[in-house]
Amino acid sequence: MENVKQSTVLQIYKRQKNIVNKYLKDGLTTNLELSELGRILIGKEFRGVFFKDTIPELQPYESCILSVKTSKDNSITHWVGLIRDKHGMFIFYDPYGNTYEYYGFPKFGRLVRNSKSNSEQKITEENCGIITLAALLTYYRGGGMVFKYI
Repeated sequence: MENVKQSTVLQIYKRQKNIVNKYLKDGLTTNLELSELGRILIGKEFRGVFFKDTIPELQPYESCILSVKTSKDNSITHWVGLIRDKHGMFIFYDPYGNTYEYYGFPKFGRLVRNSKSNSEQKITEENCGIITLAALLTYYRGGGMVFKYI
């Protein structure tokens, strides 16, 4: 699956984003909405939604969505994704294209690989939860190459 073409990955991503959009209308999403839908669409590999200060220990093939805020911060948040691949390496995904260091996340363990540095989300959009969940779904449906293309 690692030799998936960019056009194929982008088609898979677009399809997954449409699926997520059917359940969650474009816009702000809550941790409860993302957690429930992540478990339905991804399954047991999806650990849930967590704050920056409550990140779980992920096993290979597991993923989660993270708030860039701590559990003490009740303001509107930005959602990012974290996956542990089959080799135990962590992949950090941000719809804005920032790195985990930008948000002050700790190094998660073995070799964190940040996603593609260009932005999938515009600064004026409020759909980071939808984009992040769609990106995680694409990883499971399209292999690890997904983060080179979205």
